[in-house]
Amino acid sequence: MQSLKRSLANPSALVCYRWAILVLLLIPAISQADEPPTATPQEAAPQPSSPADPHTEEATPPETGKTPWPDAIPPLQIQSEDGQHTLCFGMVLQLLLLHQRNDLSSNERHSELKIRRLRFNLRGNLFGKDLSYRVQLSAAPDQLEIIDYYLSYRVDTQAILQAGNFKLPFNRFRLFSATNLQSVDWPILTKIFGSERQIGFMVHNDLGKPKPFEYAIGLFDGMNSRKSNALGMSRLMGEPVGNPSSLTDPAPLDDLHPNLVARFAWNVNDPNGKMATDWSRGGFRSSLGLGLTLDPFADRREDFALRLAPEWLVQVQGFGMIVGYYLGFYRSDNKLDQTSLAWHGAVAQASYLFNRWVELAASYAVVASTEKARDEARLRADERIAKAADEDAQSLSDQYKKVGQSLADHEAALGLNIYLIGRSLKIQTDAGMAFHQQRQGEMVKDLLLRCQFTLVL
Repeated sequence: MQSLKRSLANPSALVCYRWAILVLLLIPAISQADEPPTATPQEAAPQPSSPADPHTEEATPPETGKTPWPDAIPPLQIQSEDGQHTLCFGMVLQLLLLHQRNDLSSNERHSELKIRRLRFNLRGNLFGKDLSYRVQLSAAPDQLEIIDYYLSYRVDTQAILQAGNFKLPFNRFRLFSATNLQSVDWPILTKIFGSERQIGFMVHNDLGKPKPFEYAIGLFDGMNSRKSNALGMSRLMGEPVGNPSSLTDPAPLDDLHPNLVARFAWNVNDPNGKMATDWSRGGFRSSLGLGLTLDPFADRREDFALRLAPEWLVQVQGFGMIVGYYLGFYRSDNKLDQTSLAWHGAVAQASYLFNRWVELAASYAVVASTEKARDEARLRADERIAKAADEDAQSLSDQYKKVGQSLADHEAALGLNIYLIGRSLKIQTDAGMAFHQQRQGEMVKDLLLRCQFTLVL
């Protein structure tokens, strides 16, 4: 185990580690390269749904008269002559126009137009409809990385096996694709609690098409593949976070510490498990679920020892809403029998789809750290500064300057979504406020205006 940890700390070894797993997962696809493919205009053949694969099935938008307008932009697909092997090329492009005013009491303003996401993916089936695969590459500026690679095999209607690198099935909200959100982007809550991507395997009964009783159970390596989410403990402790999934400058992986992830839900009347927006505009549907992660070997500087997330999804007559409450616990003094609450938070997003074109959305999120966790983080920081050599003390003082100072963050936004071609081409706008509550009693307020163009193939 120690030799494995030392080798994974080497960036070159890390790249080899990621590519080796990717190649192993794609060996079945490579072996079919001599199969003569033929182009087909039809949509991708159905394949086992998974939490990290939100584009395998398009929801049908509500009809409005007889307007001959397309519901989606189909991706490019090829398949073998017998239809047993398919390969689908997909893409996600999101352009974000942002205007932000940090701290309304000052004159600090920031405006920019940027490529928020640029992703290319390959997905399809092998040897029939039961075995599917997916590989996704991020190519946005400064974000060249492979973010998903996995295989899924449908054993029967109640069991799908999935292995590779993908989002943990911890909570439904984060299992949504970023292109299916009711708001422009993820709230601050996901940065604290996740779910993140890790290498592992799981068994589930089709999270994209929930059964009356829904489950997902998995075992993962505990090493976050990306630096985007589940950063609650590193933020609390003031520790920097690298990006192991980067193909240009990979950071060393954390120490291997397997963790268990599970999610269970009770579903009524077949809700849409891939988004909260109610595209079907049908009768009452709901999903009540609970997710958890258990990491008995978690390092308090970086990882939660336990996370819990009860959630409720409701869809009815064009109205869609998802609410959730999140709890994150850490190992106090790195002792398993001294687990304490570090963070708690909540999210609520709701929208009403007036017709196939227009949706009004609102969102609110809050995260807060506990006093005990803040005090322990501050004490740890002061001890490290005191023990550091003179040449390192100033650097550590700057690094830990804000440790223990932030109490809570609130975000609220109101937005309008325009669907030009179903969910394949849309424009989202929102205006929001962020409130940052500081330990000294100060409340810092930020203004945020966003407009985002999304293209999905």
